[in-house]
Amino acid sequence: MTPSSEAGFSILPADFFHRSAPDVAESIVGLYLLTRRDGSLCGGKVVECEAYLGPDDPASHAACGPTDRNRYMFGPGGVVYVYMIYGLHLCFNVTAGKDNEAGAVLIRSLEPEYGVEKMEERRGVEDLRRLTTGPANLTRALEITLNDNGKKLPENDIFFAGVPGTFNKGVVRTPRIGISKARHLKYRFLDPDSNFISGPAKYAACFE
Repeated sequence: MTPSSEAGFSILPADFFHRSAPDVAESIVGLYLLTRRDGSLCGGKVVECEAYLGPDDPASHAACGPTDRNRYMFGPGGVVYVYMIYGLHLCFNVTAGKDNEAGAVLIRSLEPEYGVEKMEERRGVEDLRRLTTGPANLTRALEITLNDNGKKLPENDIFFAGVPGTFNKGVVRTPRIGISKARHLKYRFLDPDSNFISGPAKYAACFE
């Protein structure tokens, strides 16, 4: 079962993601990532994400070509790609591009709006600023697991959506963070007015 609308949202169809990862990343800022688990609708507005490409992007999981782990990155777009880092933390991505075109968008931070109490319970914190800021925090808050890996969006229990008339404006591009390769590429996209951005607070030198 896939949703067509939810609480006034317009659910993003799969073909929204059939574009290059940077294009998808830039247009996804200001939209919503939501999960429905055990009857609880949780999530918030995407305020920070990063684009990763294929073999020409040394920082991408796809740089080495298709593997069992990264196979969903090789198309088509609109598929959930969840992976574990440090043997502990999960990161949520959505694939981008046409079939056989590698790409994905890592969701780094949300501005929490829906199911806040449930997300606080899952995270064990009451600090709204920390609730869904950072890739590992938002996956815990939204109860995203490795079982979501490979799901084709939209699904009834996980989907992106937008409120008509409130799509993103003034998105800023900066270099990606937390990587050691291709650090000069401005594939990080964020809402400069949000208080829920991960990482350093000063971005002026990186603004375009």
